[in-house]
Formats: sequence, structure tokens, C-alpha cells
Amino acid sequence: MPPKIALKSKLQPGENTIFLVQKLTDIPKGVFTPAELAYIKATQEKNDEEPFIFNRLKYWHFVQFIKDGAADPAVMEKCRKAGDRIQSYINKHHIDAICIYAEKVAPSSALSLAEGLALGSYQFLKYKTEKKEPHSLKNIFIVSPAVTKRWVDEVNALVKGVCFTRDMDK
Repeated sequence: MPPKIALKSKLQPGENTIFLVQKLTDIPKGVFTPAELAYIKATQEKNDEEPFIFNRLKYWHFVQFIKDGAADPAVMEKCRKAGDRIQSYINKHHIDAICIYAEKVAPSSALSLAEGLALGSYQFLKYKTEKKEPHSLKNIFIVSPAVTKRWVDEVNALVKGVCFTRDMDK
């Protein structure tokens, strides 16, 4: 079963979070130390597509930079791929819920990242003789005033349909 995508009004302290940003100043104040911000700034240009990952011992913070390009298909695809990359870290560390903070980016970018996370979590385990542990991600929350419930419902339906189709193909 794919992860459920839902809206959330604000971030909670101690929550696993992906900060989807265009520039460093889009990250809320107080989340990272000045040294961490300096590290991100210094390595951002070399590290264009990979997320920055911060282990907070009881929770994780990811920073994913994206280019501006509201409904540009190339930007949306990069967001989907970024979601898939981040999902591998999420699964490796058995994270069951993640929040996408996307207050200063286009809604299509946040929804594409959520779609990539959800589709990256797909597994077909029904007839496997070698038992694998199912992927851990169950819930994806989006914090963005620009994203509507209707759009989230559409992405949930799309993810469910893709997973159903993949199951039929097996």
C-alpha cells in the first residue's frame, strides 16, 4: 500500500522534515545552526541535486534545493527524482512519516516531490518466497499554503493507480 499524502498546517518540533527550497533563506529561522547553514551554503553549488541530510538523533532533516520553474515539466521531474532519492534514506532508517516544508516553492514542486516519495516506496512482495521487510514510509505531509486538498487527492489517486498498474504487471 503506498504512503498516504495529506496536508498539514504547520511543522511540529522534532518532526522528520524535508525542506524544499529555492534558496537558503527559504528555510525557517532557528532550524539549523549558523555552522550548518554555512556548510550548506559552501557545498550547495557543488551538490546541485543531492539532498543535505542532518541526523538529529530522534528525527531527520533533509534540505533539497530546486530551481524556480513553477509548472515546468523538467523541474517537476527533478522533484520526483529527488523524492525517490530521499525515500531510499527514509527506508534505510525506518522513518514512517515525513513532512515536506514547501512554503516558498510552487505547489507543483511540493506535489511532485511527494509523488516521487510515494512511488519510490512501491514494492511488490505478494508472491516473493524470500521475505523482505516492507518499506517503512506510511505518511507524507505537505506544509504549503498554496497546495490544495483537491491537488493532494489527485496525487493520491495517481499514486494508487500507478501502484495498482504495477501490481497487475507482476
